[in-house]
Amino acid sequence: MSISVTRNNGLVHGIFTPWEKKAEQLVSLWGIDRAVVEAEIERARRIGLIDEYERKVRENRFLDAVFAVYLEDLFTSFFSVRALMDRMWAKGSYSQWVVFEAVAQARCGIELIPGADSIPKNTIRLEVIDFGANRSSKQLIADMQREQAGRLAGIGVLCGAVQNPCWVRDMGSVHQGTPFVCVGGLLMTACLDGAQAVPEIQGSNCTGHSSGELHLTGRYTDANTNGAVMPTVWKEDEL
Repeated sequence: MSISVTRNNGLVHGIFTPWEKKAEQLVSLWGIDRAVVEAEIERARRIGLIDEYERKVRENRFLDAVFAVYLEDLFTSFFSVRALMDRMWAKGSYSQWVVFEAVAQARCGIELIPGADSIPKNTIRLEVIDFGANRSSKQLIADMQREQAGRLAGIGVLCGAVQNPCWVRDMGSVHQGTPFVCVGGLLMTACLDGAQAVPEIQGSNCTGHSSGELHLTGRYTDANTNGAVMPTVWKEDEL
């Protein structure tokens, strides 16, 4: 069954770019070969990922299909997406936590959380991510990471911010409808004086930000999500 009934102004639930348009963006913006994109779409269809997504997206307005782009290592993947964020948002509309610049210069300090599934190299994956998961949790982020290590989304969340600009523009606190997100599948460990943090994406409707802005910040793991969410990703072996 088509998911067209969920679309508003060409967007899924009014905020997410349809995965078919994301596929075109991979070629035009990311420079990925069309044959590689088509091969991943065929793989996702073969394992039932697309059919299951199209069934479940009607029930969950924060469910999205995102193309996660994995390069030769996690560090390169992370900072490649960060560079695209800076490129996509107009000058002065993208900002980031100063720690990210220090981490970039150190060329270390971005890691998968313990217990997370290993990530592929030099490939793309269509991932189904619940951008509304773990709403208003009172648990500490570190505890949530231990309990949900294999399910918390990572690079795919950052790719989602590039592929879904309308989602970012609609983003506010969990109480404003479209929550901002903590990237629970990743850990920042460098330049924090022994502390650990997760990346966090805030958009236009977050306190202190103007219309059209994207802010890449971080949140320490000894805090809770406090109005944000922590997205989860579908596990393919459970389809």
